[in-house]
Amino acid sequence: QALEMSNRYFTPRKQAQEVEELTFGHDVDPKDILKKAAGNCLVHIEDNVVQYYELVKTKGSGDAKFLPAKPIKFQVGNIVKAQVSIILIPQCESKFKSTMVLQSLTIMDGTFTQVSKPS
Repeated sequence: QALEMSNRYFTPRKQAQEVEELTFGHDVDPKDILKKAAGNCLVHIEDNVVQYYELVKTKGSGDAKFLPAKPIKFQVGNIVKAQVSIILIPQCESKFKSTMVLQSLTIMDGTFTQVSKPS
């Protein structure tokens, strides 16, 4: 069993008429492929944004802080914390489907995917 969570890159323009359109960050869309795919019918808005962070521990002091991270830094084997919103999507006949929408990912421990450099 696994939990599934995701976030759409786009929202249909007709559902986001009163919302500010955002540009994709260079780390998410370096070649403007997503921007071109949106065309005139889709927009990227705040609800579509996923934030990426990394927990950075200060050696010796035990202090730690959360710093912004690039999405490419996330790899299989990282220990991550996901922040999600649970939403209900209307279905037919007064039924609803619940789904998890990804809001942020934080690398809590990346030591399993770090490669040591030769001395």
